[in-house]
Amino acid sequence: MKNILLFILGALMAVLWTETTRAQSPGVIKITTARNVGDPIRMLISSSENVTLDGVNGTWVNGNSVTYVLTKKTVTITGNVKGFDCWYQLSDLTTLDASNCPTLETLNCGSNQLASLNVSGCTNLRTLHCANNRLTQLDLSTSGGERFWSLSCSNNQLKTLDVSACYKLMKLICERNQIKEEGMDQLIASLPDRSAMNLKGQLWLIDHTQNDEGNVCTTAQVAAAKARGWIPKEYNGSVWVDYLGSSPASVITMTTDKTVGQTIVLTFLENEAEHVTVSGATLTQSITNNGYRSNTYTLTEQNITVTGNITCLRCNRNQLTALDVSGNTALAELQCGSNQLTELDLSNNTALTELFCGENRLSRIDVSLNTQLTSLLCGDNPLTTALDVSTNTLLVELHCQNGRLSALDLSNNTRLSILECSDNQLATINLSNNINLVELICGGNKLTELDVSKNTKLHAIACSDNLLTRLDLSKTDIWGLYCARNQIKDEAMDRLIASLPNRVGQIPQCRIGIYDNTQSDEGNVCTTVQVAASKARGWIPQEHIGNWQWIDYNGSEPAQLPTLSVSPATLDFVAAGEGKVLTVTSNTSWTAVSSAAWLTLSAGSGTNAGSITATAAANEATSVRTATITFTADTVTRIVTVTQAAASAPPPPPAPTLSVSPATLNFAAT
Repeated sequence: MKNILLFILGALMAVLWTETTRAQSPGVIKITTARNVGDPIRMLISSSENVTLDGVNGTWVNGNSVTYVLTKKTVTITGNVKGFDCWYQLSDLTTLDASNCPTLETLNCGSNQLASLNVSGCTNLRTLHCANNRLTQLDLSTSGGERFWSLSCSNNQLKTLDVSACYKLMKLICERNQIKEEGMDQLIASLPDRSAMNLKGQLWLIDHTQNDEGNVCTTAQVAAAKARGWIPKEYNGSVWVDYLGSSPASVITMTTDKTVGQTIVLTFLENEAEHVTVSGATLTQSITNNGYRSNTYTLTEQNITVTGNITCLRCNRNQLTALDVSGNTALAELQCGSNQLTELDLSNNTALTELFCGENRLSRIDVSLNTQLTSLLCGDNPLTTALDVSTNTLLVELHCQNGRLSALDLSNNTRLSILECSDNQLATINLSNNINLVELICGGNKLTELDVSKNTKLHAIACSDNLLTRLDLSKTDIWGLYCARNQIKDEAMDRLIASLPNRVGQIPQCRIGIYDNTQSDEGNVCTTVQVAASKARGWIPQEHIGNWQWIDYNGSEPAQLPTLSVSPATLDFVAAGEGKVLTVTSNTSWTAVSSAAWLTLSAGSGTNAGSITATAAANEATSVRTATITFTADTVTRIVTVTQAAASAPPPPPAPTLSVSPATLNFAAT
């Protein structure tokens, strides 16, 4: 027992000797600057005793701001310093170590380039201002204690902050850091409990006027801070006001068919990207352009979670097989095109204004609750059910091309300006209510008519590959037209050209895609005369020659009217039968058909000029017989009348004769 007591006594004496020695030793502060030797550096040092400086030339003046000249990049300040101020001008500090200066009460080192700040031994610290630096951590576990009442560390890169050792803290300014979620929970839990005190703690936490604000404090976390006697504040641009807190961070999940180690690209608004965390992938590259930030992530798993209050997400071309955006009700823009999605639930995304989900595998799209939509791009999906946009009355742009739609009701979409519904199965489309329509792309359907008489603002129409036999554009303001592969010809083509607005003298010239030279089903006919009429109105007809190349079209030659004459116009045959020659003159091919079996033709058809022989068999009847030979060339018919004489009647039989001789006979009695 005695030995134990002696050991304890020795240990206590050692501690007392160490503390006495420390108390007698002058404090030391070391700083490193990014400035060069020979550059000025400004510092304000306060102390009740003498202070020496190594690494600078200049005379220290207690409590005054002095500009020194650097002789070293590391400066050592020795003395029992109470106040040290190297804020803002002519300092550019990169490190500051005050751990060996326990007398330090006030430290102002804001607006430097500090990546490291050590105040662990500053047991008398009262205020610390280290804002506007590059600090990623700040250890206050042995700083200040009951004297420490004010901390300003805003605009750094802190993700965590523990002030539990600063149990007299009354003022904390820490906006523009990266404290969120568990980090924010831990900060609030470390605040000294002032709930029973009249003077509540002030927590300057959020500055939403700055794009780099990375702190996130939810309504629940605000409530937790208030429960500990602290009032969270936010800066509104002119004054600090009570902060109500943000909603809990939104969550979006997705699954990709890409393998671990491959990359995906997610794009956010630039001012929202800093508040996003992505799990399941590691950020490897970030590119900012035009207000958007495109982040490239390397997959660590195939299931990705995006956490953060974002209003814009672009996740195109990532081989996504599943996407759940139901946890982000604030989403206004969603681009998820060119993936492998088979379903997309948007029922919770009522703030959505722009949606691009084209080039997926969606068989249905329900946007009935997305009443704020102004732009919907859902083309290149195998839609098997009708696309209902009746509630989307704000819709300005709709692209639903290359699907399987057989009907499309746009009667409620009066604001619609751009419509692309090509390559579906539409037999009809009613555009009478779409009076703001400017661009219409409806090719590759089964339309037999297209009424645009109410669409007076129309500038461009692409209606190729339909079944149109006529098209009237007289009520439109058309500047470009593609209508190849229809059935517009003759007078209908004349009327179409006549309905085009006169664009003579306009630059560039207006063009009309009228003919597709690569397709056998081209039914349009536009002659050289009609091409000339089109050009006279300032429109250049064009033909498609393949690979989306269009060249000026010269037009087809006007169709020639068929001609046909047959000579002689009548044929008379003798009863015994005979053959006679008919001469045919035509500018096209022709056919000849006999109406009677007894009248045969040497040929049934011919081209241009020619002749055939008509042969009548013998007429054995005693009556005259007739037939016709019908010649046809296209729409022209000529008929040759044929008559054959009757056969001659046989002579009458000779009269009968009888003579008997003798005329009388006499016989004897015996």
